[in-house]
Amino acid sequence: MNERDLQKKCLAYARDQGCFARKVETPAHNGFPDCIFHFKGKTLYVEFKNPNGKGKVSPIQAKDHQRLEAVGMTVYVVDDFSYFRGVLNAWIRL
Repeated sequence: MNERDLQKKCLAYARDQGCFARKVETPAHNGFPDCIFHFKGKTLYVEFKNPNGKGKVSPIQAKDHQRLEAVGMTVYVVDDFSYFRGVLNAWIRL
């Protein structure tokens, strides 16, 4: 499975759980997380990386993640479906 397939699988799973889930297209701003998930007034940001272990968070991505977290947002970096499923299920129950 590559990053794109992982992302599609995770988006489908989140939607099945009742989340409003979208891939974010930000051509004018590199660094913003790949997807946003909304559920009952909460927002979760996820940066997807290739499951082969070669994908790394860039400095600009890390900076954007820090900025989001500084204003109370939740950001995860995901390279595994099982990990995503656990994160999403725990986040939904908050």
